[in-house]
Amino acid sequence: MAGDQHAAQGHLAGRGPEEVVGPRGGFDGAEQRAWLCRLDAESLNLRAALDHATAAGAAPVTVRLVNASAWYWCLRGRIGDARGALESALACAAAEGGQAAAAGADVDGARARLAAFAVLAGDGSLQDGGLESDPTAASTAPTRGGDGCWSTPARLGFAGGAGRSDAPADAVLDGLIAVFRNLGDRWGEAAALSTLATRALYRGDLAELRSNAEVGSRLFGELGDQWGRLQASEQLGILAEIDGDYAEAARLHEDGVRSARELELWTQVSFRLSRQGRIALPTVDTALAADLHGQAGRLAEEQSHRPARQFAEIGLALGPPGTATWTPPRPACGRGSNGTAGSGWRSASR
Repeated sequence: MAGDQHAAQGHLAGRGPEEVVGPRGGFDGAEQRAWLCRLDAESLNLRAALDHATAAGAAPVTVRLVNASAWYWCLRGRIGDARGALESALACAAAEGGQAAAAGADVDGARARLAAFAVLAGDGSLQDGGLESDPTAASTAPTRGGDGCWSTPARLGFAGGAGRSDAPADAVLDGLIAVFRNLGDRWGEAAALSTLATRALYRGDLAELRSNAEVGSRLFGELGDQWGRLQASEQLGILAEIDGDYAEAARLHEDGVRSARELELWTQVSFRLSRQGRIALPTVDTALAADLHGQAGRLAEEQSHRPARQFAEIGLALGPPGTATWTPPRPACGRGSNGTAGSGWRSASR
């Protein structure tokens, strides 16, 4: 039995990323939920394949598998899984002979992904070495699989604060839409618009926020990408809240919770529940606000997703004393709940 399992793991590891994880486009359109469910069912086999390839020193296979799996881990909010797998793959590639065997572009891509996931976990220590700072990177790695599209959104909001100008990141962001349009990559164009909308929100440019979010939402809708529409609807919900249209904001965030539940994107559910809680606060429904933030916090804790948990904690702190329905855990001194240094996370990320 053990021999059969070992052989099966070797067979899985020897298949191409598209066979194991699925084609890149599978996560971008109407089949998004089906592909996510498929990878959920295969997650243990994928982990075993990665362990097998790493133990065998098969750096090219290991690096390609983790790069192909990264977007799945991102959508599912599995930051810890992603970091562990990427670290193991890079260690395999760095071993004697491994670096030469694994393509340099694949290794660079894995480093960029690791740095981006570290930032999401609150660890900024890899920013300088792992995030691409060359504004021309978008032209050499313009797809979601390339370094630029992992590093640039991570830089936005973490490299010195989202609200102030970061010239290298700005140069990359401002050029991404043209790059994706030239490539005919409509998903990339929509994702770039979403990131630009986030930057506009941080900088208080509400007109640019609305324009980019609306166009991005339309493109994601045409592609059937529910995750992308979730990003745009959150931005438009924030805009409605700023405009004082609490009914519209509540509707958008309620729809977001429903869509995120359908996709089983639990960290997204957590963030949108917290958004609903924020809407309840100014309408003086403090009990509802506390309940929504409590639900959000418990979900985030279950997912070990520190940013979502912190966002829920802030919402609870905004409410009156004694209304909280969830008590946030207290991490050890100087460390986050996921074992990462607490100083790297910047609240501006949401």
